[in-house]
Amino acid sequence: MNAQKKRMKQLDHKRAVDSLIDERRRIVQHELDLENERHQKEQELEMYRQEVIEQERQRLLREHASKLIGYFPK
Repeated sequence: MNAQKKRMKQLDHKRAVDSLIDERRRIVQHELDLENERHQKEQELEMYRQEVIEQERQRLLREHASKLIGYFPK
């Protein structure tokens, strides 16, 4: 009976360790997912910012083109 109790305690311990390992994996994966999502949002924001800057640059060029005629490259 003593060997059986020892074996049961070992199995319980193994299950507990496996459970902790699985939980840690889930936490790490969740953190990676959040980081990827944050990075994606930053990229989208930067792309939007660049689009706005380009649109404003084009608007200013159209608005002041007559004053800049001698400065444009050919």
